[in-house]
Amino acid sequence: MELCPGILYRRISTLVSIALYKSRIFVNPNIVTLAVFAIGMLASVLIFMGYEAYGALLAVLSSILDGVDGELARLYRAQTRFGALLDTTLDRVVDVMLLTAMFHQLLVVNASFQQTLLYTVVFALAISGSMYVSYVSNALEDRECLAKLRSSFPWATRDARIFVATIATLLKAYTWAFIYIAIATWLFTIRALLHSLGKGGLAGAKFFVRPKPPSITPRPARAYTVLLEEYSNLRNTTHNSALPCRHCFRQNLLLRKGRAL
Repeated sequence: MELCPGILYRRISTLVSIALYKSRIFVNPNIVTLAVFAIGMLASVLIFMGYEAYGALLAVLSSILDGVDGELARLYRAQTRFGALLDTTLDRVVDVMLLTAMFHQLLVVNASFQQTLLYTVVFALAISGSMYVSYVSNALEDRECLAKLRSSFPWATRDARIFVATIATLLKAYTWAFIYIAIATWLFTIRALLHSLGKGGLAGAKFFVRPKPPSITPRPARAYTVLLEEYSNLRNTTHNSALPCRHCFRQNLLLRKGRAL
């Protein structure tokens, strides 16, 4: 079963989209994308400045409204590649900023060098895993497998990540949020890679198999000898002048090549 907050977020966003559609209020989906991006950035700034509660609430709001732009685009048949790329890009920016703000609050507490190093490694794994979930989701062609990965535990969807980050921000348990996000996202990525490898088969990978070059049939050595002899003979002949007959040589050269082939 999918994570409950994710289902709740999508239901709320669907209600908002349908209400706008029934009210005949057309809002450009790209404008909605920019508005959701602004809310997410404001949430990151508030968490960075120490207003964790307000930042967490705005982060939840941005996650809820994140599906409105795509739903409006489908309702009004206004789907574009630019809109999809804009939405994906801005979502990744908000993800990075939220995690970075949480990481800043984690470093505010006095910690030893070993703890700081551990926090940095876990933060790097969490932020890189979040990027790879988006990339793998767009690259994986098997949509049925993608649906299973998105609904399997540990949940690695964006709604689940923001929900965990929100709870961790309110409880100031940033380390546990980074650990969960890192484990969930990298398990998602590894499962997708194993599925692609299993679908193609181990033989399809061919990591250590050197490709065999195409066979090339060499021309007989005698053909080159005949051409050299013909060229030498033509140099000693003239064609209405004292110069060699290049036209005759070219014709004979083409004939010899045709015979050699």
